[in-house]
Amino acid sequence: MPAPKGGSSTLSFLRRITISFFLLPLLLCLHAPSAAAAAAASEVPERRAYFGDLHVHTKYSFDAFIFGTRADPDDAYRFAKGESLMHPAGIPMKLRAPLDFLAVADHATYLGMFQEMYNPSSSVGEHPLSVALRNVETPEERSAVFQEILPRERGYIDFEDDLLDLEVVRSAWQEIVDAAERHNDPG
Repeated sequence: MPAPKGGSSTLSFLRRITISFFLLPLLLCLHAPSAAAAAAASEVPERRAYFGDLHVHTKYSFDAFIFGTRADPDDAYRFAKGESLMHPAGIPMKLRAPLDFLAVADHATYLGMFQEMYNPSSSVGEHPLSVALRNVETPEERSAVFQEILPRERGYIDFEDDLLDLEVVRSAWQEIVDAAERHNDPG
């Protein structure tokens, strides 16, 4: 007896619906982790997400210093742990949640030098470029003095840099290392 007209397509349709009805939940189970599986994954150290910052500048980096940063490495680590920090514009800042890790990554070139240039009682602070930098009154003057300092900071000079004081650099580096050691709290 011949199948009724359209019967084979109806049967095919019903088979697809039935298969989809049983397969869809199975596929969803395979792709969506259960609450127990998600909890177990968070307990596996290799599967935990950590949040932090690997590029933080302090007052020892020339670029941060010229934009008003006066925070030292200890301030940076305390901020990462959840303490508040004053922005150069006078606005208190605080993270919503502490970071899991932080790296102070100050520039090696002229490390700590700009802070020392602002100290008029130091030998670096007595240098004519330091005096000029402290006495600027306009953005144009600041830019002009900075343009004179930049080749020194970049190493683009062919004469001995009488502004660079390697003891200042060593001291700033030691403060960065010491702060990292003080705040190192493996977890």
